[in-house]
This record gives sequence, structure tokens and C-alpha cells, in this order.
Amino acid sequence: MLKRLRASLANPSSIPQYKNDNIFLVLLYIVILSFIAALPVLITSVRTNGASASTKYQIRELLVENRDSFLEGNITDNTLTITNEVEGSVLGEKVAIVLPTDDVDISSFITIKVYYVVKLNDHNIEVYFLGNKVKTYTYTVLGLDGLDFSFINETDYKLRTEGFEKIEAAYDKVVNDIKPFWITFDVVKRFFEVFVIAILFDLVCALLIRGLKGISFNEGFVIVMYAFAMQSIGQIFDSLYGLSICGYLGAFIGIVYFIIAIRNTNNAKNINIREWLLWIFLMLSLLTFLAF
Repeated sequence: MLKRLRASLANPSSIPQYKNDNIFLVLLYIVILSFIAALPVLITSVRTNGASASTKYQIRELLVENRDSFLEGNITDNTLTITNEVEGSVLGEKVAIVLPTDDVDISSFITIKVYYVVKLNDHNIEVYFLGNKVKTYTYTVLGLDGLDFSFINETDYKLRTEGFEKIEAAYDKVVNDIKPFWITFDVVKRFFEVFVIAILFDLVCALLIRGLKGISFNEGFVIVMYAFAMQSIGQIFDSLYGLSICGYLGAFIGIVYFIIAIRNTNNAKNINIREWLLWIFLMLSLLTFLAF
């Protein structure tokens, strides 16, 4: 496996010698690449402490935008008191806040890709992940005792900020406590995204080059997989450092490696320039499609 990885990264001319590899070995190679591609998500998630600044900004926007329909009242002695007639839930990009007056089915949020649900009860808060309850907190534990929801309409900037900071601190605690759940989910999700895209990309490319100068479908599948390993490496740097140029550079190197590999395949020495331009165009079209 190390020899194949070395060929994929630094010696594309040797890739054709592995064209008859067993399909299970190739699938194992894809699994390894997919795992490597998921590492940035794991590293970033482990480094994360509490909610991100963008998430906190969204929480503030969510509360302000819904202030006319959101609950009015306060939290005193670990008891939530609501003084208006509000029903329903407040939906964010990733989180749903379910109010005490709402009897919605928690699992129904999964269908709209909202995986985290915070349910407010009279004396506690329940946190759900993928429809399953994972944590229960009292308002006192989360530091929300004494919170009056009128702060949302407060004109005094300092008082308004203090109210938001209380909620954000409580959310930070929840995020850190359920970290094992969302890290596992994000890593597994990223792994299967890369794995499925890699398989589909290889299948389409193998079909395109099947029969080209004697290359079979199986041989094409193996060559494409090994040749485009650099694309996965480029995506890793893109994910880690936000350098999108790395993803495009990896794709370009993958095309060059693919050409070198095909040129060093038996019976494939005399492919004319028109054929190369056609295959390069098709490869770039596929890469662009997959990028979006």
C-alpha cells in the first residue's frame, strides 16, 4: 500500500504496473484516502472550544429577528415563566429551539437537516442530537437564572449585550458537552462524502477511457484512482488552511499524473493530441461539477 501511495504522490509513471490490482485493494486505498481527507474536520473539531463566532452571531440575529414572536418572560428560581402566548419553534441554520408550548416531534427536524434541537421546559432544558436526547440541564447549571427576555428589546447596549452573553455562555457549555456526538457525526459525514464522490468520479472516468488503446474498465478504474490521489491531498490543505488554490492545484496535478500514467500504459503510447485534449476537457468538466 505504501508503494502505491508513493506512486500516486511522486512517481506517476509507475502507476500502470498496479493496473491489475484486486478491486478490494483499490477500495481499501480509497478508504484510506477518504479517512485522510476527513482528518481536517477531526482536527478542526477537536481544536474548537465552544460555539464559533459565526454561530454566536447567528444566535443574536435569530433572537432579534424573531423578537416580536419570541417568548416574553423570565427565568427565576430555575423556573421558566412565559407571559405571552407563543407557540412553535425557532429554526436556525443548524439548531432548532423548541418552546414549552410546542408539542412538535423532535425527530421531524432531521428531515430538514436540522440535527440539533434545544427544547425549553418549565424547569430544565433538553438537548437532542439526531432525534435522541443526549443531555438535560437545569437553568441554574447553565447560568440562565435571573434572565429576563425583555433584554432583546433593551435600548441600553450594555444590558442587551449582557443578556446575549449569558445565552452564548450557556450554549458554549452545551456545545462542549456534546462534542463527542457532533465530532463523530461530522467526521463520518465527511468520510462518506469523499468516499462516495471518489467512487463515482472513478467509475465515470473509467467508463470514459474504457477501450482507449486497449485499456479495460478495471484497469482504467485503478489508474484513475491512483493518479488523482493528489486531488485529495489538495483538498486537505484547502480544508485546513482555507486555501482553495490547493484544491485546484491538486486537481491539475492529478490530470498531469493521469496523462503520465496513461502514456506509460502498454498499448497507449500513440494517443494523439486531439484525444488528450478531449480527455483533459472531460476530466476538468467532471472536477468542476464535483466541486459545486
